[in-house]
Amino acid sequence: MSIYLRTLITAKAAILLATFSFAPPSLAQLEFSCAGMPYMDVGERRLRALDSAVAKSLEKPRYLVSPFPPEDNPNAVLPEPDPAAAIRELDGIRVDRLESHEKAEVYNLYAYAHYLNDNVPQALEYYKRTIAEEGANGPLIERSLKTIAQLNMLQEDFQQALNYYVNWACVRGTIGSREYSEIANIYYRLDNLDEALRYIEKAISIEEDLGKIGQENWYSMQRSLYYQKENIPATVAVLKKLIVYYPDVKYWRELGGMFSEMEDTKSQLAAYHLAYLQNGLVNEGQLKGLGYMMI
Repeated sequence: MSIYLRTLITAKAAILLATFSFAPPSLAQLEFSCAGMPYMDVGERRLRALDSAVAKSLEKPRYLVSPFPPEDNPNAVLPEPDPAAAIRELDGIRVDRLESHEKAEVYNLYAYAHYLNDNVPQALEYYKRTIAEEGANGPLIERSLKTIAQLNMLQEDFQQALNYYVNWACVRGTIGSREYSEIANIYYRLDNLDEALRYIEKAISIEEDLGKIGQENWYSMQRSLYYQKENIPATVAVLKKLIVYYPDVKYWRELGGMFSEMEDTKSQLAAYHLAYLQNGLVNEGQLKGLGYMMI
């Protein structure tokens, strides 16, 4: 019985994953207003070439932060990145003499070097300088907005992270399920459970509408949010999905706990018994609890 049960559950999940794992990521229209957002004109900004002397001056610091093999020896052993040396090289560039689009490229390289050097505040400062340049091209601004959001997450400044992340999404125009899940995570860190639930459900629905399944941590967040909002039936529904999509005996135990809160003793017993059949009840208290339920 135990082997059969485990095999059945694992087979269901395997079929689902095998069927849907190789589909390209899906995109969806934005679920929020972009009115008044800055940088919405970046699509109209043309790419401008760097002056040859400026491009030459950036070659060494670029190599220092991201070493690459020479064309005649693609298998050459590469040195470790040296962001501190890259910063020293950049310090020698007369930024005040550069055009705006050239300044943006220098600031962007500064930002990346400071990030590699574990100096997140300085990295943030230079990424902000990058997007402040009127000559910064659209793709550079788009990338920088998302990076600024992620760095603010590292700094645990979740409100700023949200602001920049939404700004990035507005500039991009459409985002995928992964991005909706990241916005949900930011709202969760801001203790805004309603918005966190709305966005994680959007992420999941994008996948499920295409016959695919979301990531395990998305369903886990959805389950946690429903439970915190004291919506036990909805929590049960999400746990049932987790049991099929991501088989783990812990979800059977959690399901039993939810049935207990609903005072559905028969379903509680069934869930715990199925956990027992999968060797998922491991301590004395859990085994006694199952025995009492059987009595």
